[in-house]
Amino acid sequence: MLSFYKERRDFIVKCVEETGLAPLVEFEVPKAGMFLWMKLKGVDDSSDLVLKKAVEKKVLMVPGVSFIPGGGTSGFVRLSYSTASEEQMKEACRRLKMLLLEETGGVTE
Repeated sequence: MLSFYKERRDFIVKCVEETGLAPLVEFEVPKAGMFLWMKLKGVDDSSDLVLKKAVEKKVLMVPGVSFIPGGGTSGFVRLSYSTASEEQMKEACRRLKMLLLEETGGVTE
């Protein structure tokens, strides 16, 4: 089972890099688990972006604020790579890249 998640993790990281999403986000390669946490560059609060605009573009993520006790704001998102197919992961990264380019004008700082 560990090798299954490692392969999936490696594939999602490859997708982030190959689709050109990497310059628009910050992330660390997970050591374990089924999720990739990303900081969206140029986004202070990912809630509206995730819950409205990303859903419209058929990219499903969880906004970082969902994991802050008592609420607040967060520019982070959590993506699951446990059940998505390789093609779905590639397409999600492409769509997220386009969404971030629209939202931030290509901010990479």
